[in-house]
Amino acid sequence: MKDQVRIVLIGDDGAGKTSLIATLLADSFQEVHKMDQQLRTADVVCLCYAADSENVAERITHWLRHIRHTRQECRAPQVPVILVGNKIDLRGEDLTNPKLQEDMEPIMEEFKEVETCIECSAKSFLNVHEVFYFAQRAVLYPTAVLYDAGSRSLREECVAALKRIFKLCDKDRDGILSDDELNAFQARCFGASLDPAELQGVKDVVRGNVENGLTEKGLTLTGFLFLHHLFIQKGRLETTWTVLRQFGYDDNLRVDVASLCHSLPAPPPSHVYELSQAGVAFFSSLHRAFDKGAGLALDDLDDLFSTAAPGLPALWTSGELDPATATQLNAAHISLRGWLALWSYTTVHDHKTTLEYLAWLGFESDPQLALALKPRREASALLCLVVGSPALTDAFLGDFLGKRDHEPSHATSTSITTTTRSPSSRLVALGSLPDISGTEKYVAMRKYGLEETEALRTRLHEASLVIVLYDSSDSRSLSNTAHAGAELNSLCRNRDTPILHLALHHTATLMLQQDGATVPDLSENGIHLEAFASYSTLLIKAHQLARREQEWQWLPTWPQAALLGAVAVLVGGILLYRHFKGSKQA
Repeated sequence: MKDQVRIVLIGDDGAGKTSLIATLLADSFQEVHKMDQQLRTADVVCLCYAADSENVAERITHWLRHIRHTRQECRAPQVPVILVGNKIDLRGEDLTNPKLQEDMEPIMEEFKEVETCIECSAKSFLNVHEVFYFAQRAVLYPTAVLYDAGSRSLREECVAALKRIFKLCDKDRDGILSDDELNAFQARCFGASLDPAELQGVKDVVRGNVENGLTEKGLTLTGFLFLHHLFIQKGRLETTWTVLRQFGYDDNLRVDVASLCHSLPAPPPSHVYELSQAGVAFFSSLHRAFDKGAGLALDDLDDLFSTAAPGLPALWTSGELDPATATQLNAAHISLRGWLALWSYTTVHDHKTTLEYLAWLGFESDPQLALALKPRREASALLCLVVGSPALTDAFLGDFLGKRDHEPSHATSTSITTTTRSPSSRLVALGSLPDISGTEKYVAMRKYGLEETEALRTRLHEASLVIVLYDSSDSRSLSNTAHAGAELNSLCRNRDTPILHLALHHTATLMLQQDGATVPDLSENGIHLEAFASYSTLLIKAHQLARREQEWQWLPTWPQAALLGAVAVLVGGILLYRHFKGSKQA
């Protein structure tokens, strides 16, 4: 809504334009004949005419065409016009004009930009304030955006906006606004609920004027649209505009999400935004509302995101986080954990996207309250960069996704998963796990080749852990790891990013180095390799280190030692890094 309104008065000499302004400002009458035309930048035009003139219709038509031509020349949208009949004091004692509506109706029919017609007298101080009230109102609550006067119907954009609002207010998703839902809507938009008599009055109006507008359960979408059509026809545009603005619409019926993003400062490099408790509660409630019992299917996602003009977030459909691929890997349904994992990663990766969708999906408070600023290493979502040959990284991530048959089972390790669809789409796994306090954490894994140092460099500031894989049965793999690992060690050390060098055997059933294998000494390259015969031994080692490294709290308590192998690798990776880093410094 505009906080300033630019009103331009035009018309024939002697119509009383300047007198109107002077009377408004000074409450006195002055004869001033000079007129300034500022049509190009006007928010509203008051077209003045002398009420005692004999050729009123001709002169009004002349000026309306001039306004149209001037606005078209500068490619400006048509501006609302208020017709102002001045000098009615010259009529004598009877100031009324019973033929006003009859005289002006043809003009208003031809020129849809004319909002209203009012007669006044600057000399007698009659209706002067009302003239400028209607002018401001035409700007603050524009008609043309909502209503097509020619067809006497709501514009498509207005209908779409009201449908979205209806859907957001229909909390139980039954296609009806119950009395409770209607009162919640009323309280949100106007600060007060309807009393029983007022509520019954609304229902009576709908029942008496439109079919299928009301059921025994409450107000239908048809009835909701009818009410707003009625408000506009009766000149109560402020009612509909109040509703639209309460749900984030600007004067052009666009949801103003850009201002949300600019109002929240960028986080410092050491911090990230993540979902607050309010944010988690909101997205959890959305999942419960649209989950038919087995998680969110693709048609559930379509329904859920129908109130968001962009559809699914671009991050999800760019090949990085693709729910369509994810659901194919998880029985075509997204669990609550998977849903929260998606939003947790999205928020840490691009908090502006989350802010936008909080607005689109109907978060009722300030969207910023759904986010919290946290140190990167304390965030609920972690990004792990997995570096190695395609065979090793595919095997490692396949294990994380639970695609391999070995103990322990990984069936529950990932609530939602994604696969790479292009070279630039590297996020191939997203899962959840509890930390030592039982708080849910989310892990995203990206894979990189050993030669992609520059690509890694651009992501290190986001990473919580780097895992470098090498094939213990391949001497070339070891050589490549030694060369690339030394450079990665230096990069990670400069950014204080944990790094784990893990010896694997890509043909082994367990995907970890087999018992009895020799761990090469690469300490001169700053690389410390650790070999594990199974996930259990990796867990034991990580548990032992956790007792000495209290700074990291990612290791579950020992009764949870049967946790997933992928979780053990991640937990062990962070703890081993701390152990080796401390040993080297000692």
